[in-house]
Amino acid sequence: MKKLLGFKRAVSFLCAALLLLSTIVFSNQFSIVSKAEENTYVYFYNVNHWSEVGAYIYGDKGELLGGWGNTTASAASEIGEDWVKVAVSEVPPFNIIFYNKSNDAKRAELYLPTEENLYVTANSESYTSASEAEENSVPDAEDPEEEENTNTDFEGETVVYFLDSKDWGNIRSYVYGNPGEALGSWPGQEVEKADELGEKWDKITVPAKTPFSIIFFNAENDSERTELLLSDERHVYVTGGKAVYGSKNEAELAEGFADPSLMTDIYFYDYKNWDDINGYFYEKEDNENKDSKSYVIGADWPGQAAKKDESLGDNWWKVSVPKDASEEPFWGVFNNGVNQTEDIFFTDKEKVYVTPSGATYSSKEDAENAAKEEASVKDDCEEGPNTDLEKEISFDGSGAKTPYNTLQAEAAKTNGEVLEKSTEYTKAIQSEAIGRQAVKLNDSGDYVEFTLPEKANSLVLRYAMPDSEDGLGNNGSLALSVDGEFVKDIELSSKHAWVYGSYPFNNTVSNGKSHRYFDETRILLAKSFEAGAKLKLEKTDSTQYYVVDLIETEYVNAPITQPEDTISVEDFGAVANDGNSDLAGFTKAIKAAKETGKGVWIPEGNFDFPDKKAIEVNGVKIYGAGMWYTNLNGAGAAFKYSGTSKFYNFAINGVSTVRDDKGDLAAFEGSGDRATNVTIENIWIEHTKVGVWAANTENLVIQGSRIRNTYADGINMCSKTNGSVVRNNSIRNTGDDGIAIWPWLADSSNNTITHNTIQVPTLANGIAIYGGSNNKATDNYITDIINNGSGIAVGTEFDIKKDFGGTTTVSGNLLERAGSRQSDESYDIGAIWMWASKRSMEADYQIVNNKIVDAVYEGILLEANYALDKVTIKNNSIDGATYAVEVFEPSSNYGAGKVNAEISNNKTANLSVGFIKNNNPNAVLNVVEEKEETIIDKIKEVITDIVEVVSGNDNEAAESSQQDNSVKNENVSTGRSDGQTSVSSSNNTDSSDNGQKVEAVSVSAETVDANADVEKIMATTNNITTSKNQSRKANKTSAETVTENEEISLSNDLSLDNDDSKTEESDKEEGTVVQSSDADENSISDEAVPAAANEEANNSGIFVFAGILGVILISAIYLALQINKKYKNK
Repeated sequence: MKKLLGFKRAVSFLCAALLLLSTIVFSNQFSIVSKAEENTYVYFYNVNHWSEVGAYIYGDKGELLGGWGNTTASAASEIGEDWVKVAVSEVPPFNIIFYNKSNDAKRAELYLPTEENLYVTANSESYTSASEAEENSVPDAEDPEEEENTNTDFEGETVVYFLDSKDWGNIRSYVYGNPGEALGSWPGQEVEKADELGEKWDKITVPAKTPFSIIFFNAENDSERTELLLSDERHVYVTGGKAVYGSKNEAELAEGFADPSLMTDIYFYDYKNWDDINGYFYEKEDNENKDSKSYVIGADWPGQAAKKDESLGDNWWKVSVPKDASEEPFWGVFNNGVNQTEDIFFTDKEKVYVTPSGATYSSKEDAENAAKEEASVKDDCEEGPNTDLEKEISFDGSGAKTPYNTLQAEAAKTNGEVLEKSTEYTKAIQSEAIGRQAVKLNDSGDYVEFTLPEKANSLVLRYAMPDSEDGLGNNGSLALSVDGEFVKDIELSSKHAWVYGSYPFNNTVSNGKSHRYFDETRILLAKSFEAGAKLKLEKTDSTQYYVVDLIETEYVNAPITQPEDTISVEDFGAVANDGNSDLAGFTKAIKAAKETGKGVWIPEGNFDFPDKKAIEVNGVKIYGAGMWYTNLNGAGAAFKYSGTSKFYNFAINGVSTVRDDKGDLAAFEGSGDRATNVTIENIWIEHTKVGVWAANTENLVIQGSRIRNTYADGINMCSKTNGSVVRNNSIRNTGDDGIAIWPWLADSSNNTITHNTIQVPTLANGIAIYGGSNNKATDNYITDIINNGSGIAVGTEFDIKKDFGGTTTVSGNLLERAGSRQSDESYDIGAIWMWASKRSMEADYQIVNNKIVDAVYEGILLEANYALDKVTIKNNSIDGATYAVEVFEPSSNYGAGKVNAEISNNKTANLSVGFIKNNNPNAVLNVVEEKEETIIDKIKEVITDIVEVVSGNDNEAAESSQQDNSVKNENVSTGRSDGQTSVSSSNNTDSSDNGQKVEAVSVSAETVDANADVEKIMATTNNITTSKNQSRKANKTSAETVTENEEISLSNDLSLDNDDSKTEESDKEEGTVVQSSDADENSISDEAVPAAANEEANNSGIFVFAGILGVILISAIYLALQINKKYKNK
């Protein structure tokens, strides 16, 4: 009797499940047929009265209105006089552009998230009704965003000439940088013929004075371009060879259009085997004064590539300069991008044989003889490991171990305005605050009060205040009191905050796009205060507002005393606190220390370096009294190092207010000569171009330092920086990558970035690895990425000498609120970003044991314009993201690259969309289900077989199954011949779905027929939901098609998805997701295509599913009999 009761229960359960399945089958089929017959109208409020309004749609669903320029919006008189509309065969979400067909730079471009938001304005906003859209629409002349992004307040005029040596023909020019977009937004303006110079010359009149950055490009193919900085009003003759000259004749000589006998041929003897020699040449405003302003001749650094001259023998290289040195002397540097000669002054056409020391000779023989003597001279480099790494640091979790406490303003007591969390770049000040929140003090008497957690005698205040109208900064103050007793007014300024316009940004307020709102000040107090003391910051002046992000409180010990075996800079003429230049005193002290083998001591006080000339150090140790006590201030507060040089315990305070890559200095920079075992320890750096720019450096150690508020990178381990360690540093508010490894002109490998705290880079990434072998980023704490970057990026975006090799490791890092919008190309970037954008990445990549919290978008993004191979994503924790992992190919210009990734044992929670999204058109995701087969699994297998029979694809299914079985050990499915994406995913846990183990899924981006909808039901049975894409955008020059792709959310829950909106959205998908599982890990690969691809199949789908339902019922009876037979046998 119990057996029979069990049988009846099994049959009842089975029938209920089948009835539910059949209901969903019919509802989905009818829904899709209905949708195929409807159009969605999107309306545009043409408030600027464009004569013709074009419309273009792109994204996962493809070009729904055809290619760019194909669709013109029609009048929507039923709404109002200025309304137009387009009919779309799909419902949102999708990306749409409305544009002026007479000038497509005028456009409204946005992402429509739902079918309710169908009323679009010229402000690139969408609304749910026409009246709401009209109410919020602003014409161009009044649009504050338009107005602030267009700078018409330029000064002067510069005519720039372009020699079309590459025969581009149709040429445009675009200007950006310090004066703003002087020729308008991209793509700028057409050039005009410069007949006065000759047939191949064009010109453009720029309504601004130099310096500015300019691009000349082929309008038919904008990858063909010359892009450079014009630094003066004379050197304005540009060539297609990416070079600039001071005259028409120089440019024509360089490009081979003039008599070569007028050139100066210079020869370099490379007995040191530098290889890949370049010649960088320039002239001076005053050639007799080496320190006067210089102007590049030809190609920018590292200069023009030299050619081997075998007629002179081995190791001889030749480069031709388009000037007669006898008539017009010039300067030059030979280099391989890392090693380089001294600056050489060429004064005639005879003395042109150069050795690596920078000496010049009149004959090949003289140069070779001198080189023998040079080769016997040893450099000042210690060999072996850097002993400063022997200092033990006891870390507690990820990030740096710091001596200060950080107190957030929004968590403190206040009567001010607590700003809500925001990530609105260029719009909300708090988007650049730590934690995306801050406190705004608007009125006199507004305050924020902190409680000291430990004894302290110093504080750092991170704040924002309004900029001045001229962009040069306002001054103000906040009153500091402790326990109700006034202590002092803390002086504040916005001088080093607020930049505007396009990269590399500037101080011109009218350029708009403001950002970099925050700066910091540090105060060493006259006495210490105990734990529990109340520190109050109060607004008492007429400044419009102050925004307080945080304070850091610290107990600072007394100054360090002078070490033994050192000499003081004060003994050589340097004087603290007098406001005069101390460069001469420092230079003399360093020279004396070098000669005597001693170190250099910099006592407590402020030392000044007003001129932009770095202090050169070769094999000397330099000590300060502490980062709170010894201060080097000014534009020349910077070191160029070589040999074994070491720097301890002082601060460098620069004076930069914008990013000036040509003019400003890095606080520390490799000189180009070989350096080993360099140490930069306990150094505080602020307001410089870069913190540390290492080059040709081995065993560098940077530790215990604070690098804040730079205008480019915090630290860049550039060309030939090897075996180095960056650890236990605080890096904040950099203008580019917090820490980067960039093997630009030579390999940079075996470097470790570990236990650093990196916060709010205002552009780019917390950490970036752009190439090299066996580099590691481990146990770092990275927060609050702002724009165009991720917490950690590994990619091929920039030119490099050495691509990836060995194993690149990203492990043990904690990333909070990481990832951002790629604002140039309009897509979302994950907290961790694998970025095969310009070249293939075919090495080994380990993304393991990281913790991602509250990612702005994806947890991990795999971007693959090119191949991305051997990626392991394992044992990571992702709590809060859109997707845990996204596979993404952003541009049809390149085509999707092959991706090979293993994804396993990851824990996820609070994913707003799903576990994995595949946006690569060649995607095949192989996943293995690891659980015992159940009755429901058997039903799924039966349904799969039925689908194949009904659709006539039995043979194809069998072949697909054989293919999958043949590769099951590698977990790779066969894709198209032009590339594929393979992802094996197992044992991933989504705690937002009851902690269940993620199921195995196989997804194919190839195409089939109407049985896609049955396959969709199978996917739904296993809680595999599909949903639509976030906003994607075409590049600056044209809107591009993104091939249809699928998004996948994975769960091991066997129940149906209870979210009706998700199910409905899934039904709208044009493609399908195919579930494949087997207890023996043998996968069945079923193909899928957009249902819309075969209209006839859609129309006949109802009859197909009616047949399927009948077979399902027969199968149910069959299964029931099998179960009954099983019980009888028992």
